[in-house]
Amino acid sequence: MKKTFLPCILTALFFLMLLHSSETMTGALNGLNLWLFTVVPSLLPYMIISAFLTENGSFRFLCRFLSPVTKHVFGLSEECGYIILLGFLCGYPIGSKLSADLVKKNEISVREGQILISFCNNVSPAFMITFLIGGIIGIPAFSSVLLAVMLGVPLFLGIVFSRVSLYLEQKKTKRNKTGKTAAVMQSSAHIALNRQSGPIRNGSFDSCITSSFENCFRLGGYIILFSILSEFIRNVLIAYPFLQNRICAVLEITSGLNIYAGNACPPYILLTECPAFTAFGGMCCLMQTYSMIKGSGLSLRLYFFAKLLTGVVTFFVCMILFYFLL
Repeated sequence: MKKTFLPCILTALFFLMLLHSSETMTGALNGLNLWLFTVVPSLLPYMIISAFLTENGSFRFLCRFLSPVTKHVFGLSEECGYIILLGFLCGYPIGSKLSADLVKKNEISVREGQILISFCNNVSPAFMITFLIGGIIGIPAFSSVLLAVMLGVPLFLGIVFSRVSLYLEQKKTKRNKTGKTAAVMQSSAHIALNRQSGPIRNGSFDSCITSSFENCFRLGGYIILFSILSEFIRNVLIAYPFLQNRICAVLEITSGLNIYAGNACPPYILLTECPAFTAFGGMCCLMQTYSMIKGSGLSLRLYFFAKLLTGVVTFFVCMILFYFLL
């Protein structure tokens, strides 16, 4: 059933695009503009530099400064601090890409990579400040509180996820002391040996540029497809703004949030639902993350539930806060 589900969806979408060519053109243009004028200039430079730092091992220098927080607050290895910092500063999908890259290079374990993508793969602070808070919500008095919530909720959940995961792993290791412990020790020794081996010299700057452009083009394809879907939903549900807002925001957050603003929603809706959908990321960001972590052993299902939980917690925190602030 899984093998036939996606082809059926794509086939239906293909014929739908043929029958509604004008909506397809509008959605494709919206997605192309979003990708070309927002995603590429705001993401590509960071992807190139982070890819080079990862390939030649220079990121370890940065990890040493972050190691006290990484180890004592999150309970993760030193190398994870690099992903936490860049994941929060650079936005989708840098957190997932770096996590998958370091898992593939045995710099971090699969468990650590899974924890990292659950809370480090978010929209950037620049997106939160300029687009979400300044453009969509448009209430400057709450900007600092909103930013604190949007950054604080995933950080808090990241600490919870890492501590719970560490507890479960230790409990499982104690239960299976024979073969399991030996396997864990062997894996840990392999990772430690790889960390001590020094920088990797085979990554050229040209190859980092090429791979970063390839990843950006891949993201652009997802953005265009989901923008077309959002355009279809917007036209079909034009008489039902309640459904139109939420379905489009679940599909693709940027176009979905623009629809929220266009429908003149009341402030309490903008202050609670828009941050929640932004924290969740939408199905487009989910597929972008899948393209980054494919082949690394990281679970998309666990990532989905973690982001869903982040969105739900963000919604309730915003609802409680702005009940007292409004």
